[in-house]
Amino acid sequence: MASSAPTYEQIISFNPEESSDYYLKMLLNLPAAVYTCDADGYVKFYNKAAVDLWGREPQIGKDLWCGSWKIYNAGGVPMALHECPMAVALKEKRAVFNEEVIIERPGGEKRYVLPHPQPIFDTKGALVGAINMLVDISENKSIREHNNKLRLYNEQLEQFAFAASHDLQEPLRKINAFATLLLKQNYNGLDDTGLKYLHKISDSSSRMMNLISDLLAYTKDANVNTLLEKTDLNETVENIKSDLEFLIFEKKAIIEADWLPAIKAVPSQMNRLFYNLINNSLKFSRQGIAPVIKINYQRSSSYIKIIVSDNGIGFQPEHAEKIFTLFQRLNDRHSYPGSGIGLSLCKKIVEMHGGEIFAVSEVGHGAAFHIKLPASLLLE
Repeated sequence: MASSAPTYEQIISFNPEESSDYYLKMLLNLPAAVYTCDADGYVKFYNKAAVDLWGREPQIGKDLWCGSWKIYNAGGVPMALHECPMAVALKEKRAVFNEEVIIERPGGEKRYVLPHPQPIFDTKGALVGAINMLVDISENKSIREHNNKLRLYNEQLEQFAFAASHDLQEPLRKINAFATLLLKQNYNGLDDTGLKYLHKISDSSSRMMNLISDLLAYTKDANVNTLLEKTDLNETVENIKSDLEFLIFEKKAIIEADWLPAIKAVPSQMNRLFYNLINNSLKFSRQGIAPVIKINYQRSSSYIKIIVSDNGIGFQPEHAEKIFTLFQRLNDRHSYPGSGIGLSLCKKIVEMHGGEIFAVSEVGHGAAFHIKLPASLLLE
């Protein structure tokens, strides 16, 4: 005789190792993530799709409310497990719909999820538990967010393009032209040090002009993937150390870098990213203390992380997000010159490569900038 459809009570108490029920085993292998809790909120059943979504396997009768690693609301604010949609459905004995949440897997990857928890009552109307189906909407969410970011990014780049083409390139052309002229007309009258300095002026200004030209070209192409190419981050760091050679020498700075991978990226943007971070560490060093800048590399299955840290003046932790705002300055302009654009540009570059950047710091104890990029950018 064929099995009859399972009751909610059977689903709540289902043990796949002890049951031969066809429908329940089909539920176990359903592509949609499904799990149940008893009336006290303890997880009693979950299928394979739920494990894949959570990135972990919960303990039956021990895990409460949900099997996810961590939960956030739609705005990214951490949510206590006892406040998640499943907990609300059980405590208030009602179905919860259209409450988007973000779950974090053990490896740090976040997924956007739309839960559908519904309370379960027995024939007498007593609450026996709840069943929840989790719909992974990460792909659609990612597309919408990417389009919004792309639109904002293009608007900002159009403004930058105007300034770059008129206000930035002209003085760079003059610097490069006069350096070249000095080399031609006074070559024999300059000693080795003078020649070396002029060559470096010419090389640095040429590199800056190329960077601006690349960024201007990038504003004309809305698809970042068409511009990705092999970028050896070790070479990127070495080029920046060369550009900042005199400042490094003047401050007696030490730069320690792990081996860094080659990735698919926009080379000029990676150069600008690391230039700004290293230059910031040199600029915001402590009086009388030689800067020590460390560049560390970490890798997981879903992302790579590069941390640029220093022993400089640091900043108050509550300013960790504020520093990435365009034209935002935390220090006196005369003591620490700069445009206030650098870190906002760093954030934009990282985001356009599908990653995120955040800072950790305390006043007087240096700063650490964490760059997380998708592991899919790695070139093996």
